Amino acid sequence: MTKRVSVRFIVLLILSTIVVGCSAVKIETGQTEREAGLESNQRASQIRGEWAARINPLKARQAAIELTSYLNGICDRYFAFGDDVASRWHEASAGRAEEVGPKEMLDFVETWTAKEKPLLVAYTDNIEYAANKIKASGELAPDDDDRIDELVSIYYRVYNAVFYPNDNVDSYEQELAKSHQSLTRLTDNLLRHFGAR
Repeated sequence: MTKRVSVRFIVLLILSTIVVGCSAVKIETGQTEREAGLESNQRASQIRGEWAARINPLKARQAAIELTSYLNGICDRYFAFGDDVASRWHEASAGRAEEVGPKEMLDFVETWTAKEKPLLVAYTDNIEYAANKIKASGELAPDDDDRIDELVSIYYRVYNAVFYPNDNVDSYEQELAKSHQSLTRLTDNLLRHFGAR
């Protein structure tokens, strides 16, 4: 009897040790939302600082070339993301009686980009910063200032086309294609005009 009790006691002791040990183990599941947000904010601040360091020493014409190339690169990333959105939209709608609506896709895009928001804001801030600096310099002709304004406008057109799905997937893809053509035409013209090509 005593032996049975002692065996039971040992088993319970082992089980309790295992339970306590397991509760003490921290399971790593990656960054918390707060940690990811802090990292994105830090990276956004770094992006702004690096851009200011690149733009500040430049004369207006060279800054305009730099801005055009930078904006082109950012928009290329946006278009790649837009292609992903369109693909997922097609996949989500396959086999359904009705196509997935723009509200569902907008929710999807917002969820997908939530942690990257500070970076998107930083890219936009950089474009505005350079455009304002170029125009404030007074080194370019008024029609060149208008060209810079047009460049910023096409950036916002691309941004809205990518991150704000509307109507249906076909119109979404059409707007991506149109804004891509407009961007390419404008940036090619600007780079030639400012002497980069």
